[in-house]
Amino acid sequence: MSSILRRFYCFELVSGLKVNFVKSCIGGTGLGQSLLQSFAAILNCKVMVIPFVYLGLPVGGCHKRGAFWSRVLERVQGKLSRWRGRCL
Repeated sequence: MSSILRRFYCFELVSGLKVNFVKSCIGGTGLGQSLLQSFAAILNCKVMVIPFVYLGLPVGGCHKRGAFWSRVLERVQGKLSRWRGRCL
């Protein structure tokens, strides 16, 4: 696991950005919850809960269900109604 930490530190040196592990989450597919918990403890971060929202879009849920897209549709409809009001 120390090799992963070294990669993060190399990223920080090269990019000039700093990784904030307190705000970060770790997630994985095909891994046991205990393994994810141990990685999170080493990195001092939280374990990600799936499904989650990334850039306003849901990730990891059943995309065939209408409830999956309801939040996205509400946001788009709200933006469209404001846009129409300004253009008329």
